[in-house]
Amino acid sequence: MAEDVRQDLYERIVREYQLTHSVREAAHRCGTSLVTAQRVLITEGLWRSKRSEEIGALWADGKTVAEIAAALGVSENSVRAYLPYSRGKYGAVETMDSNQSRAFRTRMQKAEAQMRQLHQQASDPGGRVLQFPGSAAENEPVPVSAALPSDLVYHLRLELATGYDARDQAEFLRLARAERGISREILAPGDMTLHGLHYAIQRLFGWQNSHLHHFSLPQADFAAVTGHKVQPYWELCGILFRVPDTDPIDRCWDDDYRPVQSVKTWLARKYTRPFRRLSMADTLIGAMDEISNIREALSQSKTPRSLTSLQRDFAFEEDLNSLNEGVALAELLRAPDAPAMPLPLWQRETQQKRQAVLDAWSAAPQEELREAMRQLRTWRSSYQDWDQALWLDPEETQRQAQAQLHLPAEAVIHRHLAAIRHWEAQVLPLTQTYRVSMTPQFDTVLYHYDYGDSWMVRLTVQAVYDVPQAAASAALTAVRETGKPLCIAADGLSVMDDCGGAEGYLHFLRLLDHGDPEAAAEAREWAREMGWNSRRKKPENML
Repeated sequence: MAEDVRQDLYERIVREYQLTHSVREAAHRCGTSLVTAQRVLITEGLWRSKRSEEIGALWADGKTVAEIAAALGVSENSVRAYLPYSRGKYGAVETMDSNQSRAFRTRMQKAEAQMRQLHQQASDPGGRVLQFPGSAAENEPVPVSAALPSDLVYHLRLELATGYDARDQAEFLRLARAERGISREILAPGDMTLHGLHYAIQRLFGWQNSHLHHFSLPQADFAAVTGHKVQPYWELCGILFRVPDTDPIDRCWDDDYRPVQSVKTWLARKYTRPFRRLSMADTLIGAMDEISNIREALSQSKTPRSLTSLQRDFAFEEDLNSLNEGVALAELLRAPDAPAMPLPLWQRETQQKRQAVLDAWSAAPQEELREAMRQLRTWRSSYQDWDQALWLDPEETQRQAQAQLHLPAEAVIHRHLAAIRHWEAQVLPLTQTYRVSMTPQFDTVLYHYDYGDSWMVRLTVQAVYDVPQAAASAALTAVRETGKPLCIAADGLSVMDDCGGAEGYLHFLRLLDHGDPEAAAEAREWAREMGWNSRRKKPENML
């Protein structure tokens, strides 16, 4: 029976991917992690990327995980995220050799040792580790938002970019029941992070967080702040930008949706204060560590000076123009009636703040925080190992948990989560004390979603309200006090995942309007399963 459960989940991942063509959606529908789904699909030969092929080639040459990580300048977790499993179905070749099997056992033994150590600390009156909650519900993430002023409320306009010609645009407006285009206007608290805003955008436009995304600056702004030079870019990573191709476990840690809950409820929790995100690569200190790895990997050749050369030499899969999602609106976006600071002055001020943080970091005792960072990475990686092992071979994983730890595997999972929450709390200074808070400089940001369908939303600031000083309306006061954004205007229907982007969505609307009745009925049923309907929602009910 245990083997049937494992095989069923493995095959469900494959089946859901073949239906949705989305790794993230397949993971969500199967209630497993993005990394797990990705590795299953790599094993089956159904999904690949430049990075997976690069890692696969080095692995085939007999390199170890550590050697591959050193060669590519990435973490070992990043390498493991692109390695196939040993047990492929549908005739897949067995890929886990004895070295990889030993590596897996080593990681499991390390996890067991960590569990024993944590248990001892928890029972020691002098230990710093908290007692372990018995259920996942009690393992709520710790708030990781910086202590930023929350008196500001932003009025944002979010408009879907379509790229239609004039004729198609006119038809689209009619079919999408829109006056100017599909857009939303919201009030959002100033301490809302870009990561929290991402989840709000998903809800506002009808998506379900099924694909990858990122925020970017308009190209002119990106060119202006970096000069297309490597050094200015590196110095803004962990502040304005995020380092590309960082550890996926770290980057996607809070994508914890499970099919047992409502997508809308899950999204609402994500875009409501306190805004929880703790990707260490988004912190200044974590970003500097990632950059050091990249520089070390490039040390054999001449260090590139231009971003074009860096992209060519390192072959990043992610866009270099990707904003740090730990940044709050009040640190990034200025009011439209407030002039931008002269760019040289903004750059100098930002670098002075950065240097002040680095000076404080250098003067502080780093050992405890470094240890907390290491522990958090270890526990997150170990959690992934146990979680994946539990579905890959539940019977053997239960046996190991009972034999080594005298606990059911589910209890091991819960204790891992408790340890992770503890170490997250210990690294909070990375997001608070050692944080560079920028002067807001920009009035427009772009949001990119699903790199296959290529959706893009343009975000522009309409107004910024200082609520305590303004004759605040009830809506502004509610947004400020609750930390939950409010939609105040909406134009057009919602869109949906996996419809082919703007062109595919127009084709879908045409089919419903004047296509073959049978095909239209099938398309409407499919869209309903994707959460779409043809009713226009009231703005106040959209978030």
